[in-house]
Amino acid sequence: MPEIALFSLLGFGVGIFSGLLGIGGAILMIPAALFLPGFMGFPAIGLKQATGLAATQGLASSISGFWVHHRNKNLSLTLIQQIGLLVMPSSFLGAWASAYCPDWLLKTVYIVTLLWVMRQYIRKTSDISEESDARAINTGADAIFKEPGLLITIVGIGVLSGMLGLGGAILLIPILQKHLKLPLKFAIGTTSGIVALSCLTAFIGKYQTGLIALPLAAAITLGALLGAAIGAKLTKHAPEALLRWLLFGFASLALLRILLT
Repeated sequence: MPEIALFSLLGFGVGIFSGLLGIGGAILMIPAALFLPGFMGFPAIGLKQATGLAATQGLASSISGFWVHHRNKNLSLTLIQQIGLLVMPSSFLGAWASAYCPDWLLKTVYIVTLLWVMRQYIRKTSDISEESDARAINTGADAIFKEPGLLITIVGIGVLSGMLGLGGAILLIPILQKHLKLPLKFAIGTTSGIVALSCLTAFIGKYQTGLIALPLAAAITLGALLGAAIGAKLTKHAPEALLRWLLFGFASLALLRILLT
């Protein structure tokens, strides 16, 4: 029972950040699942099982966050559908292609991309107003297919995510802002729905391969559902500068993970 409580608290804590920022949260969940059980005197969790628990947490958090953002009218269902249709198959393609692409090339491209993303998060986008969301809902999906550069960029993010096993939310948010002129909070809400689609495919794959420990997964799900709902509600009231610096911090963690791998 104490171990169940620990994983429920883990799901809750990571879920808050997932709902707040529209991310999956694996970059926090995996090291926490690997380190904390042994530290607290419980049986250690292997890496493969940790990725299964991270997929569970990401799915629960993103669905909960998506629901709250949807109720707050803080996302575009059209964009979620269109971008999700691009990201999901391209992620599968990236996972397959990773076996044939040199590691140094993958890392170089991802590092350059993350550095650009980090730069975007610390820049003030004063040209994006709160009125931009209405235009995005009406024309954003068309813009994806009318701009070849944006289309290629979104597919590329999916491929890179599949190749390196890292979520694409951190990369997608500045892309949505730069190309579709979405306000930051609206981009976060929209990304939460895209992440839900990505996490669903990851969860199915992990479940089919037996990497989902059901008792622990259930505990994480309960915590993540509650935590992400709270985090998504906080998004509405959080200062934009705080959200940007938190996203910058998660991008930095992703960069550090790549450098140390």
